[in-house]
Amino acid sequence: MKSYTYHLYHKPSGLHYYGASYRKGCSPNDLWDTYFSSSPIVHELIAQHGKDSFVATVRKTFDSPGGAVLWESRFLQKVNAQHSDTWINRHNGCDNFIGPHSHTEQSKQQIRSKITGTKRSEETKAKMRKAALRREHQRRESSWQYPKDARRRAVKTRNERIAAGDINPYSEDRNKKMAASKRGTKRHYLPDGSFVMVRPQADQ
Repeated sequence: MKSYTYHLYHKPSGLHYYGASYRKGCSPNDLWDTYFSSSPIVHELIAQHGKDSFVATVRKTFDSPGGAVLWESRFLQKVNAQHSDTWINRHNGCDNFIGPHSHTEQSKQQIRSKITGTKRSEETKAKMRKAALRREHQRRESSWQYPKDARRRAVKTRNERIAAGDINPYSEDRNKKMAASKRGTKRHYLPDGSFVMVRPQADQ
């Protein structure tokens, strides 16, 4: 295992992304071969423009995950990526990792215009669904899990939203939507014994 940080440059939009890979069994050789960052915006840009629209570069390698995470955080804070119009990153690392997206309205509009400039076809949507399913399988097969502190913060945020009345996890409307979203799917079991719900055509 060799953790590393990397830089992505999206040629059509001129946007940048800086990240770190520290999952179990990771290697710098994975970048832009089997690993395409954890950013949903990057994934959407790939779906629209292809992976060749990015220039991907490994910047620094580390012997431990902590070193990669700390270096990523220091760099993102240095360029203030979270608030920059030219960076895709939604956070400045570490404690701010899963915090609220606080881009300025101008930067949000710029990113939105880049990723929603063209209407996605059904074929593109299908490719995005398959890519997301493939990434989920790879994560499960490698025993990857979200960091415990990230899970704790996610649960805390969810509970706060429930307490504030922003969401109601037990509403009849929500239950109907969840049931509808699962209709026509089946369980696909993974090597670790867990499963994901997939549609038959996505499981072929």
